[in-house]
Amino acid sequence: MIKALICRVVLFFLYRGMRVLEVYDPQLRQELQALPQGLTFGIRTSPHPGSPCITFVNGSKGLRKGKSWEIPHILITFKSLSLAFRVLTGLESIACAYARHSFTLQGNINAAMGFVRAMEITEGYLFPAFWAKRILKRLPEKQIPTPGVYLFALLGL
Repeated sequence: MIKALICRVVLFFLYRGMRVLEVYDPQLRQELQALPQGLTFGIRTSPHPGSPCITFVNGSKGLRKGKSWEIPHILITFKSLSLAFRVLTGLESIACAYARHSFTLQGNINAAMGFVRAMEITEGYLFPAFWAKRILKRLPEKQIPTPGVYLFALLGL
């Protein structure tokens, strides 16, 4: 299904973008450093097995990708792939999706908010400004241009 493929691609760039930005953006770095070491955060695009998902680990050497079979400390599970697609492609903000009960959250909500703020900073870089303005309260002050984030993300730097 095309939505699943797009969600996989967006999750890839979200993870890689956050890895790049924890080096270049002090605000994102600060959000991640405020989270407990070893905290795992998962995003599942649907409760159905085989749906796109990702697990982030906030380790001592920065953000890393977790094992897909691990049960994360904090888990966002979207109620359907279509709802996840809307959030991941920037058609709807995570705050709006939360208000509409489009996903369930398991774990510490305070730590989840810190991670969501880091995700929003990343979205501010990955989406064009006219798009990001619709889903973010404010745009981040960019420390690196958007093409640089994509380039470094693709190269794995």
